Amino acid sequence: MDKIKHIRTVVNKSINIENEFRVLPLEFIGGDEDYIAEVKQHGFRFGLDFSRVFWNSRLSTEHERIASLVKHNDIVFDVFSGIGPFSIPIAKRHRCKVFANDLNPESFKWLLHNFKLNKIDNSRYVCSNLDGREFIKITFNSLLTNLQLNGQSTDSRTLHIIMNLPGMATEFLDCLSHSIPTHYTTVLEHITIIVYCYSFCRKDCEDPLNEILNKVSISLNCNSVELEDTSLHLVRNVAPSKNMYCLKFRLPTHLISNDNNVDSTVSNDDDSIVDGLQTKRLKYS
Repeated sequence: MDKIKHIRTVVNKSINIENEFRVLPLEFIGGDEDYIAEVKQHGFRFGLDFSRVFWNSRLSTEHERIASLVKHNDIVFDVFSGIGPFSIPIAKRHRCKVFANDLNPESFKWLLHNFKLNKIDNSRYVCSNLDGREFIKITFNSLLTNLQLNGQSTDSRTLHIIMNLPGMATEFLDCLSHSIPTHYTTVLEHITIIVYCYSFCRKDCEDPLNEILNKVSISLNCNSVELEDTSLHLVRNVAPSKNMYCLKFRLPTHLISNDNNVDSTVSNDDDSIVDGLQTKRLKYS
């Protein structure tokens, strides 16, 4: 600290991350015991309490890579958004709607703060503090209802679903399997659904693509050959024996449409409405 004048707090990672909020266990070493900071990444500012939220600067390149794949007027579901390193650049650069969610209440607080800090119009984003499965189910059905009610059921759109929880993201895909009632078929036929599912894999694995595809197929209750346009991207090496990957694939309509599903449209009695999107439990900015 004497040699690097701008450093005010020194900490050490005490143990591996093992809690549901992905908060880094810290050992305070010296300086001010104050963990609130602001970081910059690709021209964007992110406020955070480092002791209470997940942040990893080593994912900077990946945040930029995914943001570059989104186009104007696309729709984005950021299921495990943290404080917004995927969602905020996407919402700022592209004229699209971003739905950002995180289970950690502290991350949710800073997510809202960072959208405002980067001066993003609140019509471009909706933030929520829900379990990932609940978020996907509620937001997907609400989105389809909105498109149908507004006469946009035949408009071609791309929906990007970002699932950056490499330890267990594949397990959350089961909530998409045959979950959408068939009266949304017309809307679904005009939506291209691209999933970015993150997962860890052993470094010595001979076929990481097949291994991760198998996990995804089990969750979606399908055969891996049914997934379209699959590709695997090596994100980074996280440990001597472990790599982090991003599996990208297109989700066919027949895997999420369910002939026997009950009508799960959102009631008109719901009192939280943002841009035509209706639900009781989402927390909106």
